Amino acid sequence: MAARHVASVLGSEKTGFTVDRLEDIQFLAPFKFYRNESRRIIWKAQVVREPGGLVACVTLESTLALKTRQNEVVQHFSGKVYLTPLPEANPQAIVTPPCWNGAYTVASDDIYRLYFHGPSFQVLEAVQRNGETVLGKMRAALPQITGKDVPLVTTPILLELCLQTAGVWEAGATGALALPRSIGSLHLYRAKPNSAAIFAEVVPSFGEDGSLSFDARVVDEKGNLYLEVRNYRTVPLPYSVEASLLKPMRLLVQGNDSDN
Repeated sequence: MAARHVASVLGSEKTGFTVDRLEDIQFLAPFKFYRNESRRIIWKAQVVREPGGLVACVTLESTLALKTRQNEVVQHFSGKVYLTPLPEANPQAIVTPPCWNGAYTVASDDIYRLYFHGPSFQVLEAVQRNGETVLGKMRAALPQITGKDVPLVTTPILLELCLQTAGVWEAGATGALALPRSIGSLHLYRAKPNSAAIFAEVVPSFGEDGSLSFDARVVDEKGNLYLEVRNYRTVPLPYSVEASLLKPMRLLVQGNDSDN
């Protein structure tokens, strides 16, 4: 929203701009409210023109008022937002729809005994495997994530669907819960959620140095593509997880193609 607002002021195109993709997304520090107290946030967007559109370098900062020392300024996120004139925005894309195939499935009850998300972010109905791909099926009905019906440039729940699906697999593979660290790129498409079932298709991979990363996309049962994620990486939390909570995720990872 911040990038689009600045672009609308600086851009000369009468049709306006829309977000094409985001790159070099860094999750630097979680944004939290303490003791239900208000917290000031600041979006900063520096926009420059490049061939084909505009690019905005964006950061999110907050100020935490402290009683015993100087107020603390924290940077939470940073990234680059690429904007294109509306007629040139990413077209609607159709791909092969996912195969929800009856393989071993981790149900939402098991997922959210492990995860600590509230109702608005309990986005997964279930997770299963299809070969080397991990499929996360989105719940059909979810509460709003904002108190008011605010129009959003993107659909955060769809990205959350990717991150949680990757997290379920990572917990089973490594025995650890992890937080988002970075995303190489996030491409957006014109499709809007409808009554069709929606899935995250996530492909984990290990680099030569042993580092774990994920590619992912969100697509519905009709093949409509919503977004694509490249090179998503995480950072593990510094505590162990109870073995009984991890068991369903370990069974998911240990499955093989004969399960499908």
